Amino acid sequence: MRWSDSENNKIDYIEDFATHFLNKNALLNVICKFCVFRSNSDLWVMRPYQICATERILEKIKEDNRNSKNSKNASKGGCIWHSTGSGKTLTSFKAVQLASEIDFVDKVLFRCWQERLGQPNDRRIWKVSSGFC
Repeated sequence: MRWSDSENNKIDYIEDFATHFLNKNALLNVICKFCVFRSNSDLWVMRPYQICATERILEKIKEDNRNSKNSKNASKGGCIWHSTGSGKTLTSFKAVQLASEIDFVDKVLFRCWQERLGQPNDRRIWKVSSGFC
């Protein structure tokens, strides 16, 4: 398996991987923010690239909020896309969940134009939080 850091630089050695992903702050962040605990004792842990994608989404939301205070025409939304099999459902679920916890966010609108969310895995992820469905 190939790993990379948040800047997409390859990580070839386990020691480098451990430095990036296994330090105590990163592990605590993964456990508290980037896992989905299901009622049947399943634990879904996001992959590092999904965590990076989610963090960038949240950073963009915060950046747009700062910019909107300085400009009438600042961005107020965005569009995110990924390729098939990239973990979009879990990434989008956690992005929606974490964005809804930001103090200045009143509502999060999630729009999916594919019928893929009707598939069993996707329904299980969204069922975890009844507040979003």
